[in-house]
Amino acid sequence: MSKVEQKLLFINMEYSQAEINEPINVDVLAQYFPKKLFNKNNTFFIYRDIDDKNYFEIEQYDIILISSKISSFNELQKILELCKNKIVILGGILAICAADKLAYIYRNVIFNTGEGEINLEILLRLAYSVESIKELKKIIKQQEIPNITFWDENEKAVYFTRKEVCDLKTQGCPRHYKVSEIIKQNGLVRMETSRGCPWNKCSFCIMPWKYCNVKWRMFSYSKIEEEIDLLIKSGAKQIIFTDEDFIGNYDHIITLCSIIEKISRKYKNKVFFGGSTSVLTLLGLGEDLDFCLARMKEVGIFLLFIGIESGSDSQLLRFNKGVSSKENEKIIYELQKYRFQIDVGFIMFDADTTMKELEENLDFIERTGLINSISRFAKKLRITPHTRFFQEYKRRNLITSDLDIDELFYVYKFTDPLINLISDYIEKMDSEILKESYHLQYILRSTNTLEQKEMAQKRLAFLRSCSYNFLRTCINEYKEKKKISPETILTIYNECLEREGQYECD
Repeated sequence: MSKVEQKLLFINMEYSQAEINEPINVDVLAQYFPKKLFNKNNTFFIYRDIDDKNYFEIEQYDIILISSKISSFNELQKILELCKNKIVILGGILAICAADKLAYIYRNVIFNTGEGEINLEILLRLAYSVESIKELKKIIKQQEIPNITFWDENEKAVYFTRKEVCDLKTQGCPRHYKVSEIIKQNGLVRMETSRGCPWNKCSFCIMPWKYCNVKWRMFSYSKIEEEIDLLIKSGAKQIIFTDEDFIGNYDHIITLCSIIEKISRKYKNKVFFGGSTSVLTLLGLGEDLDFCLARMKEVGIFLLFIGIESGSDSQLLRFNKGVSSKENEKIIYELQKYRFQIDVGFIMFDADTTMKELEENLDFIERTGLINSISRFAKKLRITPHTRFFQEYKRRNLITSDLDIDELFYVYKFTDPLINLISDYIEKMDSEILKESYHLQYILRSTNTLEQKEMAQKRLAFLRSCSYNFLRTCINEYKEKKKISPETILTIYNECLEREGQYECD
């Protein structure tokens, strides 16, 4: 007697930010569904960012795939409660970073801890044929399927298989099922040209863990060209590269520019592009830097996110960024010269930040003109599992909490109580304005009108200035009097918030 046909449901959890992101993770993984077992009649998707679906529908399915996002754990728990007696495979950022914690809590869930492409097809074939989750776990162990974590009932412990990365050059172009809907809603159309980082050594970064210490890898140019063609043909006016570093090296960025130019001419459309890179990568272009930047602007690459992280050399050494503050400054000036829209990653506070470093950071922000940018520069270092900083902070007994699974961080203490207090006020200020900031960022990255973007940029720049003004006033007070009291810090904080409220009413 043949087994009854299994129904597969893929749930893409929503982001916490107020923006609509194209769910390319679903598009990428859907290529690996065994076609003879799963088709349009027994395969279903829930995109929680853009769909209005109720939980009760989960009862109709046999196999549940879930792609987790940061800040999605509370909703995820509700879904998992409805998935009892079903085969559940959970991937995404929560599984990658916290599989050991989650496997202990959810003992009948399989956790995919790396690139899903490497094991999803075989997992689905097995899930379709086995009678129970217990049987599936047994086969996973026997076949040593990589990138898997689960609770081992026999050993009474969490079981880990080996970690591997996939060969990106063999991957095809994803379908982009929701691209038309994303475009209609002014959402962010996204794609990958590479994964990983050429440097791969920052103390706070999870990427070495996720990618098994393998550095930057690129997809085939045929896949990249086919995908850009598909997106522009579908009506995309703006495409965001989700790579950790979409520039990579000279050959890659020049070839990518040629592909963009070729397809733009084919459709006679001016399409704009953006993505992340690093100061080290740009410095690595050497004498070709100016040529590459000019070429990028020529083909429509307008937005660059750069992980600057700090304007203090001592802090940059702790972060192991591999660059100096002067090199950071040089690259910012180069990008400003070519009028790129620059968004910078900046970590103002870590456990060892000093008042001197705080001042150096503020001077850097003012000197480079970042004071007028839309970037959120007053952030606190996030200590996440499987990073060098996590191991160091743990060794120094600085970590004061268990892992927050929802936000994927550990609480830690500062070596300077004064910095701790100032950082707490910045976090409090962020809680007041962060939701609005995310919405404004979404407007700026979307395809809204120029007038809407200008208004959003003006408002967002003002919100960022609130943090800067608070920090600068605290530093000036400290320099003048060689100390600053908690009461004075509170007064400065209240005055900054009052100015923010007055602006909003104007």
